[in-house]
Amino acid sequence: MGLTSPPPCRARHAFTRTVPAGCSAYSELNRPALLAAGEKLGLPPRICERQLTRISRALLAAMDELVRGIQTDNAALAEGSIRFWAGETRLLDAIRHIVTSEMLRKLPS
Repeated sequence: MGLTSPPPCRARHAFTRTVPAGCSAYSELNRPALLAAGEKLGLPPRICERQLTRISRALLAAMDELVRGIQTDNAALAEGSIRFWAGETRLLDAIRHIVTSEMLRKLPS
């Protein structure tokens, strides 16, 4: 599903209206495209740069903390539940190490 697909909600619709022309898929999002979207929203360029850099630098640590917290919570569960919730941890790990890392490589600060 591209970024210009019919929106399921208003928030998504607002996002798709701010994506710069020529950016119709996740793979096309990069720092210049996100900065252009911020400009389209009327945000000052310096603020967009600063916020994008701040978020980029903090995201992996936040993801790591989230996964650790979930692992800690899951460790307290009954033995049968631990195996069930292990899939959740593997999924979050994949999101952190593959999807998030790939996106951050596109957003050098």
